[in-house]
Amino acid sequence: MRYVEIDLEESATIADTVQVMTMHKSKGKEYPVVFITDIVQYLYPGKEALRQFYVRNGITKNQVSLNFTPGTRANDDRRLLYVASTRAEKLLHIIAPANYPPSKTVRKVSKYLKEIEYNDPSHSSIIKIVPYKYEGLFAPRVSEMHERIKTDIQQQIFGAVNKMDIPVALGRIIELARVKYFQEHRKDDPSCSGFKPEDVLKVDLKDLNMRVLEGKPRPLFDHSKFHVSKSSLQTYDTCPYKFKLHDIQKTPSTKPSIPLDFGGSIHAMIDTLYKEDPKKVPTKENAMQKLKEKLIFRAFQSNNEEQYHMTRGEAIIENYLKWRKNNKNEVLKTEMWIDFEFEGVKITGKVDWLEKNPNGEYEVVDFKTGKTAASQTKVEEGLELYVYARGIEKKKGYEKLPVKASLYFIEADKQVGIDLDESKVKDVFDTKIKDLIQDIMAEKFDPTPDKFECGRCDYLDICDAGKKVA
Repeated sequence: MRYVEIDLEESATIADTVQVMTMHKSKGKEYPVVFITDIVQYLYPGKEALRQFYVRNGITKNQVSLNFTPGTRANDDRRLLYVASTRAEKLLHIIAPANYPPSKTVRKVSKYLKEIEYNDPSHSSIIKIVPYKYEGLFAPRVSEMHERIKTDIQQQIFGAVNKMDIPVALGRIIELARVKYFQEHRKDDPSCSGFKPEDVLKVDLKDLNMRVLEGKPRPLFDHSKFHVSKSSLQTYDTCPYKFKLHDIQKTPSTKPSIPLDFGGSIHAMIDTLYKEDPKKVPTKENAMQKLKEKLIFRAFQSNNEEQYHMTRGEAIIENYLKWRKNNKNEVLKTEMWIDFEFEGVKITGKVDWLEKNPNGEYEVVDFKTGKTAASQTKVEEGLELYVYARGIEKKKGYEKLPVKASLYFIEADKQVGIDLDESKVKDVFDTKIKDLIQDIMAEKFDPTPDKFECGRCDYLDICDAGKKVA
């Protein structure tokens, strides 16, 4: 199986698993073998469902209707099937069942398969039609049925425990014990007449952890192995409670990931183009093609939304290429990993762009894909450029503090920089970052509500403090 990395800076891994997802969620991903199911009449495309929904005033911008024509819907369905099909690197299985028991109705294959003439003999070199040769359904083995029952009961136990519904949890545990008894005595006692629920509840108190409940609470994280990224430090500085949800508890966000996906796509495009030919400024056509290849949207709602971001991407590319042509510094490294220790905690990050100026000194550039540029004061008060500077100084083979660091807001075509020296970097670490790390290790995670920050926070729905100000 594939080895999958998740997140931009602090990666988790998933190995030896089958990835199950919707077609929409599959965009930007690739797998050696892909299965697409139910590509049959009335299921793909499905029957149109009419739903009423509320639209906030001003969103439609003088549009008289939000209805989509049948042709528009069909094009979206074709595009979605194409996206799902092109996730396969080596082998694609499209499954189109003839019927779905107990119904005896014979289903036709989806009209989109007919459109590509899937059964044309001239396509036999790339498309192989494999008829289903068996009658009826695959009947599970007895052992498989028992495992399914066990899994279902286990899930009910987890749910009851999470809700602190102890009586229900105990009841499900007894049911689970009965399944285990049956598996062990299926030959000599298949009716489970010898199973005694009260035996399940016989517990030796020595085996219980009767801890002192009023003592010191268990730490939220392993302090000895903890590390922070430059992004998570900035998150904690903005709101400690958001840091707790995102970086400690790994709470998933319910909001669309379009800004993150779009920024990641732009960064991947820039990095790939540079590494393909470090000495050459790419053409706009080449950059646009690379952006299309790298474009990742897990949350786009329509083709129009995707096209809107491609238009933004084109403007960003034009500004980036102009910036490259006017930049006289020598590029040394892109997407460079840094890590170093401070106050006993490892700090990590990625430097977008490291240059050497005509005087032989290092300069750092971090690309930003937001629509507006930050002020000079905001950039100076931030932490990331100082973290980058110290990380480069600590990195083997470089070991020198940059003399300048800047944020380049590509869409706004504005570069905001700060001059650096040891005293300035040391001051930020000693007066800001040191305090932040100490507060993190002390597990101080109270929210710091701010109308602007809370209004755009991914966790507003589950933060009472944020709801009061947003």
